[in-house]
Amino acid sequence: MLNKTVRITIACATAACLSFPWSSFAADTANAEAAAAHTSASSKMTPKLVVGGVVFRPGADLNEEQSLYVGGRDGQTLFVPIRSVLERLGYTVQWDAAAQELVASKADQTVRHRLGTAAWRTQDYTFQLDDASDNRDGVAWMPAESVASMLGYRTAWNPLSLTLYLKPSLAASIAGTLQGDRGPLTLAPSTTGDAPQSTGRLLLNSDEPWYEGELASAQPEGFGKLFEDGRLVYEGRFRSGQPDGSGTYYYPDGSRYIGEWTDGLQTGEGKLVSGSGALLYSGGWVNGMKQGFGRFYQSNGKVSFEGNVSQNKRHGRGMSFNASGIKTYDGDWRNGIRDGQGKAYDTSGKIVYDGQWSNDARSGSGRSFRVESMEWIYKDAQKGDVKKNEPTTLITQETYSQGKLLTQGTTYAYVGEVLEDGTPNGKGTLRLKTGELSSSVFGYHDVFREAFEGEYQSGKQTGYGKLYDSQNRVIYQGELLDGKRNGRGHAFEQGMLAFEGNWDDDLETGTGRRYTYSSGMTAASLSGRSMATVEEGRYERGKLAEKLGLYVYSGSFASGMPSGYGTMTLMHDYVHTDGPKSLTNSSETGWIVYEGDFANALPEGKGKLFEKNKLVYDGDFVKGSREGLGKAYNTADNTVYEGAFQSDLKNGYGRIYDSLRSARPLLFEGSFRGGRKNGQGKLYDSESGKLRYEGSFKDDLKDGFGKLYYADGETTYYEGEFRDDMTIEEFRLKNK
Repeated sequence: MLNKTVRITIACATAACLSFPWSSFAADTANAEAAAAHTSASSKMTPKLVVGGVVFRPGADLNEEQSLYVGGRDGQTLFVPIRSVLERLGYTVQWDAAAQELVASKADQTVRHRLGTAAWRTQDYTFQLDDASDNRDGVAWMPAESVASMLGYRTAWNPLSLTLYLKPSLAASIAGTLQGDRGPLTLAPSTTGDAPQSTGRLLLNSDEPWYEGELASAQPEGFGKLFEDGRLVYEGRFRSGQPDGSGTYYYPDGSRYIGEWTDGLQTGEGKLVSGSGALLYSGGWVNGMKQGFGRFYQSNGKVSFEGNVSQNKRHGRGMSFNASGIKTYDGDWRNGIRDGQGKAYDTSGKIVYDGQWSNDARSGSGRSFRVESMEWIYKDAQKGDVKKNEPTTLITQETYSQGKLLTQGTTYAYVGEVLEDGTPNGKGTLRLKTGELSSSVFGYHDVFREAFEGEYQSGKQTGYGKLYDSQNRVIYQGELLDGKRNGRGHAFEQGMLAFEGNWDDDLETGTGRRYTYSSGMTAASLSGRSMATVEEGRYERGKLAEKLGLYVYSGSFASGMPSGYGTMTLMHDYVHTDGPKSLTNSSETGWIVYEGDFANALPEGKGKLFEKNKLVYDGDFVKGSREGLGKAYNTADNTVYEGAFQSDLKNGYGRIYDSLRSARPLLFEGSFRGGRKNGQGKLYDSESGKLRYEGSFKDDLKDGFGKLYYADGETTYYEGEFRDDMTIEEFRLKNK
């Protein structure tokens, strides 16, 4: 079933997308045309509205100078007075002063609308029309066809005579018939069964069949068939006199709708099938219109469109396909045509354009794509030049106006992994074209420089990557999302590290460190030994919100970043009162926080970590986190953990022992996960060093099967299940 809480965009239904579901429409139209022509003899092109074969006359709502008018976005939308037309359709119209909304009610249907907007609400649906209501000379006007379609009316627009025809929906027609609008109904004897009150045939007074099937309280209920002018128009489930549930609707041209119904209207999931049985559409429907997610099909059975549909048209996000099933467009649609942001593909399915569209043509800014084989020069292991021909995607910034190319801008060359359609995806290198073709003894060649290298996802720089400036120097290295700095990364100025920390939407956000260098401290190669002042702080949307600490780095640099052996010393602690305060006390020395190997400004390799001038870790580091083998010193209980680390936490096999006692007795050995004892392990007595427990642990607690030992460390006095550091008997007693 279709989710009722949806936003639905409605476009004007033209003759091209209409299937008229009533057999007498032609006769009604002819009669109405004749009446309209007679009425408007003095002004043949005056817009008209015909409701149920009768020309609508607005009466006192309009003065002598006013008449219905045609306008809107497409210039073919008939606008009519809201109040008089809704009242003509049987609605009671009121004004909700508190909500500043118009309220129209009929039976169990209520419609609400704020004047001057395109949104109309009825029951659980919100319809967003193409045109907003209008106010002219004190009269409120609405787009007649889209509002009528929204209410379930069957419509047809004649642009030649500027006439809109409305006829009640199937549900309204059934309700009118049951109320006696077409004369009294008679009950014929049932041809099957012996319970005339529950099954039988309802006949019009002209003895023509109108309904055949199950009945309750003299109205359709259960399974049945419905006829109009002797033609079967519906068969399926009924509830309270209306089609409700699953059913089939037969159009005059032989096509049929098969799917779900709600309160007499095609609402839910359904499909449209041609007279020959070919599938034309499958997907969502609302109030008798194709609405929601759906698929249109070609004559060969392949999908021609897949995506959002509104009032029988492609509208919203969707994809179109050619006769071979190859995607030709993926993007935004409006009123059945390409409009908005989208991608176009060639007959082989390769992307050729990604950008803006208007009125089914490229219009605005975009990027064109073409693939060539180009020769690039790389460095081999001996730093020699190696030439390699590679498939290269040339991407050019362009602007269009209604399909015509106006300007061409920057051109990029991409080499790397791509999707099947040619969109960059995976690892690749993007180069910027900086010069035109030039002639020399070496032939013609293009001039390019590095712009980006790293990871792509569906054409967007997402993942880890490097951005370069005009002098081929790195200006950012780290995580990106949709081409913007997001996550952990390093920013550079003049090739030297300027900021390292967290980013959000291209702005410094969270904890970060800013580096300052004095002249003469760095080599021209951006490598060697040097010193830098590092200010750590908390950033909000690119601005320093709070100072945390002032550090000094002393050691090796490579490629403009701390790399190699070095030390990081805390000189001034802005947060903690017991930290060093060298800025306010010149005689105070700093506290070393790390010494060891660096790579890309982060601890990497072997190193030592200090807190308050005390060693807390000695071991392996990866990208600034404890990873590998190491020793962690706990100054609170004077214990040492020696073992495996992962992502800054104890993870794997390790041992804990007492660091103060000369014998350093073993306290625990076993498995760790997430920084806690998890899995199999052994606990030892802190005084004697004898085994006290052997078994399973969960989050530092005895949990699972295990054994408890006497003081000798060899004799067991309990063997069995443990829960939350208790024997199973103790656990049950506690949790009685």
